Amino acid sequence: MLNSMMNYPYPVLRNKPADYKTCTFSAEIKKTDKTNGYSLDIVYKTDNNQIKELLDKRKITYALQIQCISTWYRKLEISETSKQTLFLSSDMIHERVDMCPCIIALEDIADFKNDDFSEDFNGISFKLNKGEVAAIGERQKFDAVYESDIIKKGDPIVHFINDTNSSVMYCEWEYNTIQIHLPQSQYKQYTKIGWYESWKVPMLNAVYVVPAIVQGISMIYQDEFNNGDRNLESYLWYKTLKVLIQKTAKDDDREYKKMLNDPIRTAQLLLNDNSSQALELIAKSARL
Repeated sequence: MLNSMMNYPYPVLRNKPADYKTCTFSAEIKKTDKTNGYSLDIVYKTDNNQIKELLDKRKITYALQIQCISTWYRKLEISETSKQTLFLSSDMIHERVDMCPCIIALEDIADFKNDDFSEDFNGISFKLNKGEVAAIGERQKFDAVYESDIIKKGDPIVHFINDTNSSVMYCEWEYNTIQIHLPQSQYKQYTKIGWYESWKVPMLNAVYVVPAIVQGISMIYQDEFNNGDRNLESYLWYKTLKVLIQKTAKDDDREYKKMLNDPIRTAQLLLNDNSSQALELIAKSARL
């Protein structure tokens, strides 16, 4: 898999000036979920005129490298223009899908040079072989999931356990649903209220479910952006939360990161403003 952090023996155009003094290369990738796969809309961008000339002459070309480790799918999709649309079938990919935008050589270029080369390469020409990288963008990824990876609508993402050995509530995460352990006395009260006074369920969720969901979202954030160990990402609760947050963020990467970084607010969004519901119940009880 191409890596934007890799060093090359010749200048490579990147998303920030490095081997080039001022010019950059980048790509915007928009993923849209379809019933049988995923649609990718890519817009490649560069502000280097000499690179643009080579693109127009078809000596180099835009491309997107796609790799899915779990299915061994790997392909370099070449584009003739700066805009590209691809479709990835659910049969081809599953779990993590890595994508790296780039510009590659379509033929050998004996005197590859550029007026914007940094001082280290200024005035030097290089041989760029067919298939070699002339520009590389920021690596991106998404999770491809099957319907069976998601907890069905109406099924709880958490499961309560009557724990006769525990004196306080705690959670376990290594299951398809989040396991909430309650001391026996709490469990009896919880089930009694839920069964006979179901109108109080939002209060129960505020006490037990919201903290578990907040912690789950925080765990996903650690994995996605703080180099977490990702040892929980195969469980259904984890996948379900990710999909729900991505849908709420409308597949906007910046909004998705923002939501993961604010787990309290995000938990309330996913649970239909549970804090407001609980507060209204308290006010209602006070009026009785």
